[in-house]
Amino acid sequence: MTLRLSPARRVSLQAKLRIAHRFLAHGHKLEMGVVLNVFQGGKKLPRVYSGDSQRLNAARDAWSAAQGAGRGRPRAAAAPAAVAEAGSGLRVRCEAVLLTYQSWSPDVALPAWERFCDFVHANLSSWSVKHWTATMESNACGSHHLHLMLQFHNTQDCLTSRFIFESTRPNASSHDYLGEGVCKKKLQQSIDRGMFYVWANKVGTVRVAANYEPCWTEATRTYQVLGKWPEALWKQRKVTSEQYEKYLYLSRDGVLARKRNLDAVKEQEASLAEAALIEATTRRVRANAALCRPFPPVAAAQAWLALFLQDRLRYPLLVVRGASHTGKTEWVKSLFKNALELKVGSLQVFPEAMRGFERDTHDGIILDDVRDMAFLADHQDKLQGKYDSRVEFATTPGGTCAFRKYLFAIPIAVTVNYSTANLHYLDSHDWLGHEGNRVLVNFPEVSCEGAVQLAAVVASIMPLVSEVRHPQSLDFANERKTLLLRDVHGLSWAAIQKQVVNLRGETVRLLQRLHQDVNRDLGRRVYKYSNCGRKATKATAAVQKYLVGRLLVLRRRTTCTAATLRRELVANKGVDLDESTIRKILRDHGYKWLPRAQKRKYSAARKKERLKFAKAVLRLTKAKLREKLSMAMDGVILSLPPRDATERANY
Repeated sequence: MTLRLSPARRVSLQAKLRIAHRFLAHGHKLEMGVVLNVFQGGKKLPRVYSGDSQRLNAARDAWSAAQGAGRGRPRAAAAPAAVAEAGSGLRVRCEAVLLTYQSWSPDVALPAWERFCDFVHANLSSWSVKHWTATMESNACGSHHLHLMLQFHNTQDCLTSRFIFESTRPNASSHDYLGEGVCKKKLQQSIDRGMFYVWANKVGTVRVAANYEPCWTEATRTYQVLGKWPEALWKQRKVTSEQYEKYLYLSRDGVLARKRNLDAVKEQEASLAEAALIEATTRRVRANAALCRPFPPVAAAQAWLALFLQDRLRYPLLVVRGASHTGKTEWVKSLFKNALELKVGSLQVFPEAMRGFERDTHDGIILDDVRDMAFLADHQDKLQGKYDSRVEFATTPGGTCAFRKYLFAIPIAVTVNYSTANLHYLDSHDWLGHEGNRVLVNFPEVSCEGAVQLAAVVASIMPLVSEVRHPQSLDFANERKTLLLRDVHGLSWAAIQKQVVNLRGETVRLLQRLHQDVNRDLGRRVYKYSNCGRKATKATAAVQKYLVGRLLVLRRRTTCTAATLRRELVANKGVDLDESTIRKILRDHGYKWLPRAQKRKYSAARKKERLKFAKAVLRLTKAKLREKLSMAMDGVILSLPPRDATERANY
C-alpha cells in the first residue's frame, strides 16, 4: 500500500507510513464495515475493509518494533509450523504432522496394514513427503490403530481429508511426542523425535515401516536418537525395560546414569515379582491338605505370644529344638501372620535380609537353622529389643554402614537342631540359661511322610496336663464326652445320662454343673487339687531368716544384690534358690531394692579435708593455680579395684 504526497511536501518514508496508517485507522473509526476512499494529491488510496484492521495494527506494531531495534545481527527467520495451528479445525498448516487412524479388529488388521503401506507409497509424491514412518499398534480393547509421521519438503496448508484412508479420516496431532510440543529452535530434532516415537518397538507394536530410521539401522536416511527419547517412553510405560536397555546402548547417550536408574528399577520389579510368586506358591502349598496339615496348639507358645500384648522391659526368645527335617520352621511360621524369616545357618552376623524388616509389615522374626548358640549369645543386645532405642546392625568401624531397627515387643523365634553347637548354653549360659530369657520347646521328630499320627504329635508337643479327679466325679474322657454331646450334637440331659459313666450315680445335676464349669478355651474343667499338700521345701523359715540377716550385714559393707545373697546361701546353707525367689522373700519381709547411688558418701573428717582443699584452691590466683595444678578433673574418681573377691565382683 502506498500514499502519494505532493512534491512540495518532502517527508521521509517513515512519515509517509505513519500518515497512511493514521488515515486508514481514522477512516475505519468513522465508517465501520464500509468501503473507504481517501484522496490525497488527486490520487485515490486502495480500498480497505474493516476486517483488515487487525492485520494493519499488527503490521504497524511489528514495523515499530523493528525501527526501535538496534542495527545488530538480524533476527533469525521464524521456523515454519511443524503441526497444525491451534483453532484450525480440520486444516493442517505444517511442515510435519503425526496422523492417527482408528481402528481395525484383529482379524482384518494385518491385511489393512498391507493396504495402508501401499496407500502411503502411492501418495508420497502428491503429498510432497520427504520422510515418513508408519506403525500399527494394538489398543487395550484388542483392536488396532495406525500412526503415520510425515515430514514434507515444504510447509503444507491443506485439509485432513487429503490423508483419508479407506473412508477413515485421521486425527492430526498438535504434539509430536508424548504430549510435548515442537521446539521451533530445534525443529528437525523435534521431527526426528516424533519419527522415533512412531518407529520404536513399544508395547503393543505389531508392524513398522519407514524410509527414515535411527542411525544404528541400515536405512539410507537416518537420524540421531537422544538418550532421553527412549527414557521418556520407558517412564511412560510405552516400552519394556529390556527394550529400553537395548535403545540405551544403541543411542550411546548418558548410558551410565540411565543404566543405574534402570538397574534399580529392574531389581525392585524383580523383587516384587518374586515376592508375589512366593506368596502364591505358599498359599497353594499350604492349601494342599496332603502336604500341610494344621498343627495342634501349643500352650507354651501361646503363653509366650501373650507376653507381647503387655509392656515389659524384656521379652524372652522362643527356642524350638528338634531333629532336622521335622517341620520346625513351618510350625514356627504358623504362629505368625507375616514373619520375617532369616536363614542364619553358620553366619556370625545377621543376614542382609534384616534390612527389610518393617514393623508395619512383619509381626515377628524367625532366626532359622541357627548352627551355633554362640550366635544368640553374641547378639544378646540386639535380641533383647530395648524399649527406648533402636538396635544397630552390621556396624562397620566408624558406623558409616550401620543400619538400625526398633525391635521392642517384636517376637523372635529361633530354630535349632540337636547338632547345633553349644547347646549347653541353654542350661549354663548366664543369659540363655535363665528361663526368663527364653522359652524352650522340644519339637517332635515327625517324618515328612506323616508316619507319626497326630496323637503322637500332640503328646510330644503339648505339655503334660496332670490333674486330680474326685473318685465319684467324671474322669477326663466322660467330661469331654458330656461337652460334645451337649454342645455339638445337642442331646438332652436324659440322653447324655445314658451314655456317660457317672460313678456318683444317675444324677443329671452333676452333668449340668460340670458342663457349666468347663473352660471352653482349655477344653476341660479346672480344679485346684494340684495345690493340695504343697510345701516350701527350700525356702524354709530358717532359710528366710538367714537371707534377711545376711542382707542386713552385707548392705553395710558392700552393694548387696540377689546374686550376692544367692552365693552366700549356697556356700553356707547348701540351698540354691533362684534370684527371683530371693527377691520375692525379701519383698514379703518388707524390703525393697534401691537403685545404686551415683555419688559416694563421705565421713565428717573426709568432708572437712575435701572442703579445706577446695577453699585453698579458690584462694589461689590464676598464676599460682597454673603453677600448683598441672591437670584438674571434675566429677572423676580414680581408684583401684578392691582385693576382696566379693567387693571386686560388685565394683
